[in-house]
Amino acid sequence: MENNIIFVTGASGYLGKSLVMSLSSKGYEVRCLIRDSSKANSLSFPNVKICVGDIRDKSTYEDSLNGVSTIFHLAAVVGNNDEKLNFSTHLGGAKNIIDTAKKNEVKRIIYVSTMSASYPRRSCYAESKLQAEKLFYASGIPTTVIRPNLIIGKDSPQLNKISALTRLPIIPVVGSGKKLVQPIDAAELIYVLIKVLEDEKTINHTISVSGSEAVTFNKFLDIISNAYWGKTKFKLHLPIFVCNILATVFEKVLRNPPLTKGQIILINQDSVSSFADIKSLFNLNEKNLSYLIGKYVKSGK
Repeated sequence: MENNIIFVTGASGYLGKSLVMSLSSKGYEVRCLIRDSSKANSLSFPNVKICVGDIRDKSTYEDSLNGVSTIFHLAAVVGNNDEKLNFSTHLGGAKNIIDTAKKNEVKRIIYVSTMSASYPRRSCYAESKLQAEKLFYASGIPTTVIRPNLIIGKDSPQLNKISALTRLPIIPVVGSGKKLVQPIDAAELIYVLIKVLEDEKTINHTISVSGSEAVTFNKFLDIISNAYWGKTKFKLHLPIFVCNILATVFEKVLRNPPLTKGQIILINQDSVSSFADIKSLFNLNEKNLSYLIGKYVKSGK
């Protein structure tokens, strides 16, 4: 690399903050794109500069790409099944990143997509992410795509949302709960992202990042329940058609619905990938899922 200037979109998000902190600690100069200026304080690390803008409006950040060598593109829609919003953010945002990257002669893009982009049945979130992946690869800019599985860690929004279910007297489960999940520790994912940045052999590759242990969603809930309560709890399995009706109502009346139709599509499919591949590529160690959950879930006792 000719310089060490990194541009991070979605920098104020859960993963983005940890990535910026790690890049800063390694001596990189980091420029962070955030939408909400009030979140700038969470990025108060050495060699970090803030750019307030919107990925959908390239005029708000294109000048900040001057001198940048690599873009980490993390900005995404979270927990919203609005098709227009997903495509304008993911696909429209990708087009803007490509345009501004070419204008500023950025040498590389690392795109954090989603494991669900590989699913046979995709929500508008997953489909728009997949189309963005294709756009980056077709751009001519050296690109690496990272597809993380469900991310767990301290204060992980995904883990917190699932953990909240175990606080209920009876745990509601979408469908049979027999589909597999393979959660990835946030700290391990950050480690992989840094390794990808430092290894140009990963260019033009799509890398799925999962943890070492795949379990059914039922088992995942049991692990969380045991960590929080010291016991498992009764689960009420709701038919998919009932969940779709509930999600439709939730989406119409709630700003932040607890369940969306897009989430139902994702939940009803296995979410797994080869740990052996990334273990050899990045020299990762196997981590016990129960141990990790025990670290991150606060006891209810």
